[in-house]
Amino acid sequence: MNNTARTKRCGLCGLPVEEPGPVHDGCEQMDINRGSGALQRVLLFGFEPPKMKQEHARITRWAEAMIADGLSLCFAQGETMAEQELSRTSEVLRSIGRYLVSHYIVRENESMLHRASRITFVLRGQVKVTFSLFQGRKYVTSVSNGQEQKPGNSSELFALGPGETAHVVHIAENHLGVVSLVAADLDHAFQAEQVAGVWWRAIYIPCGRCLIMATNDGIKLRSLSPVSPCAFCTASRGPRYHQIAWPCPTHHIAIRWVGEPRSYQARMAPVILKESSIGISTYWEHTTMAIHSHDIDEKSLALYSRTGGDAAWIHTPFDDNEAITKIWWGSIGGNGDAMGLRTSKGREVFLGFVGAIPDLDWELASTPAMDNYRIYYDSMSSMGIGGLAFEDPSPVA
Repeated sequence: MNNTARTKRCGLCGLPVEEPGPVHDGCEQMDINRGSGALQRVLLFGFEPPKMKQEHARITRWAEAMIADGLSLCFAQGETMAEQELSRTSEVLRSIGRYLVSHYIVRENESMLHRASRITFVLRGQVKVTFSLFQGRKYVTSVSNGQEQKPGNSSELFALGPGETAHVVHIAENHLGVVSLVAADLDHAFQAEQVAGVWWRAIYIPCGRCLIMATNDGIKLRSLSPVSPCAFCTASRGPRYHQIAWPCPTHHIAIRWVGEPRSYQARMAPVILKESSIGISTYWEHTTMAIHSHDIDEKSLALYSRTGGDAAWIHTPFDDNEAITKIWWGSIGGNGDAMGLRTSKGREVFLGFVGAIPDLDWELASTPAMDNYRIYYDSMSSMGIGGLAFEDPSPVA
């Protein structure tokens, strides 16, 4: 077995690095400052992704080389030794060029070659969904009630029978756009596997007649939203949930909120409490960014790769046969700021700002009494825990 320790090297300049991240802080800042100038060299020539694969490969290689040359010139004019060194690392510069081409230039120029648009549709009769590939991933490009679709794109069709009406559309999306759509009845519990980077939202149309608007960025759908819900839909509170994203499809009737549901964009991340849980950790970076329950069989440490200059992981281990028995919700003026956990051995764990704890109003939110018990919190909250929701039907046992 080879026990030789590997030297950790900067991903940009290739020199040894002692920082927790993959690159020197200075190199990362230089790359950010110089990258825009190198990109401009390509954009001046009107780089456009062609349709033929051979032509696409040739022009892409040209764009990568142009960016590498531009970065080399920019760094060569720098005042520091690190910049001078980086200007001579051609392979690293070409790698940066490949990254920038695939993630920025192609996307921006393809979007400029197509016109952004909006279209409305209803969940009645025939609903046609068109898909296409973008950067190796399938995205929804259009949705309509049977209107003419773009030629050459593969289409999938879901159609309702005579008199049938769907009342909810489930939307799967990542940071670039919509990857899947599923229409269903309110009584149908749609399920799908959790996929990293994909979040599910739902638009509820109880009346079955209100319009839904789909926004296209020129290549694919970026978002869907209800259009002026009627009085019946508004009274049922269905449309208000469309801005709340979940890791898996979730029916709003099956969710119990502590306080009011979020009326703004939110991503409800899960915390799963198991009988075999051995502790709980929170990741802090200004506010609570992540909450994680540890299982005895946990193998992956990828979760702890999240770090920052002023960030910290705080771990609370559990004793044998110790479990969380009560969950408390702390708020000021109805705004959630903290969560409190009490264990079977009487210990208490507070997730929130210590200075605010004496001023909080505490409410017993739940008494977990089952294995694989799920708690959802707003991972996008800029202050404290944000929203708090449960899958159980009643607040306390």
